[in-house]
Amino acid sequence: MASSLDQERIEFESHAGQMSLEQLTESLKANEKLIQLFELQKGAIPQVLEMMQTVLKQELEKKQSLN
Repeated sequence: MASSLDQERIEFESHAGQMSLEQLTESLKANEKLIQLFELQKGAIPQVLEMMQTVLKQELEKKQSLN
């Protein structure tokens, strides 16, 4: 059985796959800002933000290689 984070990753991958190059870039920048805030205020990054960052980077690289 898939964990909650695995399920979220599957759903987020599907969503990210539908995003444009511009949307992916903006989402990646916004996610990076959230990660920085969590690092500063909490000293740790939530797993879900790390997962989102990984998925966004992978999808961005995939779309850039197609162009």
